[in-house]
Amino acid sequence: MANFINLQCSICPICKTILKSEHFISHGVQVPNVPDLLDELRVNIGGEKNRGGNKIQRDVILKELGDKVSIYNERMKKFLNDC
Repeated sequence: MANFINLQCSICPICKTILKSEHFISHGVQVPNVPDLLDELRVNIGGEKNRGGNKIQRDVILKELGDKVSIYNERMKKFLNDC
């Protein structure tokens, strides 16, 4: 998650502005913003997330979110490397 935040605080090599989620999206890189990720975590851990009627444990939810964040990080790094 720290990597995600750091990447979103980078400077866009094309536009010379800070790369927040909205700016990445304007360059075709789909990534959520930090509050949306934290809200997803809060909702999934705070409430019951059903898959086939089963309650998912906290560590499974954290792993799923971690996997998503890793994918977003790779997208952002690829964009920065390609510029």
